Amino acid sequence: MMAQKGALKHPRSHSNPAAGLEPKWTSSVPLCRKKKDTQGFGEESREPSTGDNIREFLLSLRYFRIFIALWNVFMMFCMIVLFGS
Repeated sequence: MMAQKGALKHPRSHSNPAAGLEPKWTSSVPLCRKKKDTQGFGEESREPSTGDNIREFLLSLRYFRIFIALWNVFMMFCMIVLFGS
């Protein structure tokens, strides 16, 4: 059988052998670190990492800012009561 004039070709036809190739997205470098397997019960005591220290500092800073905000509201209330005429 002969192909008709103007017939559409399949995009993965034999005229372009690279048309069917797809890129392989593999890498020999792991994208994330795997946690080491530990034996025993519970989590072993380890020294906190830099990220843990930063996270703890930001949490304490957040609570300190909340305390300062409440203190300022209390002081404004005291000034209105004491110095308001």
